[in-house]
Amino acid sequence: MFSTGLMDALARNGTAPALMTRDGQILSHARLRRNIAILAQRLTNAGLAPGQTFIVLDENRDLQIMARFAALLVGAEVVMSPGPKGFLGTGTQIDRALVPPGRAHGPGTPIAFDPAWFADDAPVPDTAWRGGGGMHFSSSGSTGEQKFMRLSDEGMAHWMGLIEGHIGPDRGPRLLTLPAFSAFGLFQLTKALMAGQSVMGTMDGVAETLAQSHRLGVREMVLTPPILADVLAAIADGSPAPDIVRIVFGGAIADPGLLRRAREVFPAAELVVVFGATEIGLVACGRWPDEGAPMGWGGWLLPGIEARLADAGTFADYPAEAGRLGFRVPPVARALGYLGRGPAFDPDGWFDTGDIATIAPDGALVILGREDFLINLGGVKTTPEAIEALCLGQPGVAQVAATRVPGKAHDRLGLMVAPGRGFDASRLRAAVAARLDIALTIEVREVEALPRLPSGKIDRAAVARAFAHV
Repeated sequence: MFSTGLMDALARNGTAPALMTRDGQILSHARLRRNIAILAQRLTNAGLAPGQTFIVLDENRDLQIMARFAALLVGAEVVMSPGPKGFLGTGTQIDRALVPPGRAHGPGTPIAFDPAWFADDAPVPDTAWRGGGGMHFSSSGSTGEQKFMRLSDEGMAHWMGLIEGHIGPDRGPRLLTLPAFSAFGLFQLTKALMAGQSVMGTMDGVAETLAQSHRLGVREMVLTPPILADVLAAIADGSPAPDIVRIVFGGAIADPGLLRRAREVFPAAELVVVFGATEIGLVACGRWPDEGAPMGWGGWLLPGIEARLADAGTFADYPAEAGRLGFRVPPVARALGYLGRGPAFDPDGWFDTGDIATIAPDGALVILGREDFLINLGGVKTTPEAIEALCLGQPGVAQVAATRVPGKAHDRLGLMVAPGRGFDASRLRAAVAARLDIALTIEVREVEALPRLPSGKIDRAAVARAFAHV
């Protein structure tokens, strides 16, 4: 099983470094296994039972990781969310919650964590754990609504097999910038630990993260394109570049210019793009070619994955073959419905991603954008990503997010920009208007950093709200 297999791997890897904590301490695989076992016993003693719903409300990231694995060993249903609000909105009860020391309340029955549980002389249980629970993951929230869905222990093991089989064996210590409460983030964390590698998350700022990456000897990075842009910008400003041999990215459309810069900074790295969703798992993967890959290239469809393009030919200003992307995957890979919202799949087992895409005869997937985010510029519909790629080619544009700004007389184009050296808003407006051949008002708002979702994606709903209040 997923959880018991992890415990076996932690025991096998022993004293090798496993997890760099938020404060820079490094836990060995043996110590990590010991802490998870202690937590499982403590949770059991406090009344957590198989089938009960459990959440971690302590903000310590490392404790969150260990406690969730521990609850899965007990056979519980684990809420993979940093807070209870969204999950409680599904109408599902939380039975037990691990809370910080001194906190006496929470949803369900609170279990107060005591750091003394991990003391060097603390007794370590020797128990054959049940396992077999499940995890309730949240969608990324990129469309503005949060949906929770359950993955079973068997489904998570299936995910792990796909990731191992198509991304390949681990190449060394890993920087994981995706949150470990996201499905892909959790599986990348688990994959490294089971392979005997060490893992670190983000620290306080990109510069500190890169500095600690050197200390850990990071060789792989897992991130979204916006976070990759952050990393490259920090290196351009003087932060040391880790000796990276593989970059795994996904979750958003990557500008080919960004990937070319990554190739220049990390010449020894293979760039691996992944595409999938919590509802269906990993469905496409590929090594980004140096030349010829269009914007939105998402690798090749994996064996056993069925894909279709609904309403092909009906999306104006897109290739005739473009359609709304749907997938049908093996039942073991499917999330089990949306809590409080009904099924995630139609009666025939198809999942609608909401993305507009094309699929080449060789199975290569190209994501053109989400239908929800299309921007209508005087009758010409385009994606935010296409506009953003245009902006990133202009001087002084470090990061940018494009959005539609509704107006009484006509719509406008909003550009939220994190400026770099030499930025000129008037020059950007003129360049964009000329390249898109539009006469619409273009509003530029300068910010220190673009709003992000916990997944590392641009929070497009927040960008739209910012312009709506202008």
